[in-house]
Amino acid sequence: MHIIPLTILLAVTAIYVLRYFRPVGNALDGETILVRPVPLIARIRMHIVPAVVGTIIGVALASTGFAPWWIIAVPLVAFGVLLALPIAYTLTTEGIRLGHGTFRRWTEFAGAARYRGGAKLQGANGRRGMRIWLGGWRGDDEFLLILRRAIRNAYKGEDRAQVVAFPPEMRPADDQPSWRIPA
Repeated sequence: MHIIPLTILLAVTAIYVLRYFRPVGNALDGETILVRPVPLIARIRMHIVPAVVGTIIGVALASTGFAPWWIIAVPLVAFGVLLALPIAYTLTTEGIRLGHGTFRRWTEFAGAARYRGGAKLQGANGRRGMRIWLGGWRGDDEFLLILRRAIRNAYKGEDRAQVVAFPPEMRPADDQPSWRIPA
């Protein structure tokens, strides 16, 4: 009687994990431009909702007697494992990939905009968008600039290998140090 709920919860957890770590069929196209790791705070934001939903389902199954109480640990352990595993955005001249998930081409997106907890690549021609999880750090705006330029260059047919220098070069005006206040 306990094997069916456990099997269902394990199957749902495995499907969620395979969303980011697909073992086959996820080859990259193009030349790699940038590999940006996803910070811990962004990984927490990324995985918290499925972890809470899985825990609530585990509590509901255990409280009704369909499963033992230790089933609550399954989504919590999966959440801990997903937080511990490093994950990164891989940007190439042809597209983007999160972790070892599905590779998406730049032409699948119409633009990039700031969004809660990061950015969102807006889908083009009825395609679904892609959520970009960021940590709220200094380099987030530059990363968003890289995404926007990559999408623009994909549509214009420009040299995709020259998206943007990362981090962008800073040139103080009039050769003055940037910390000095003009008199």
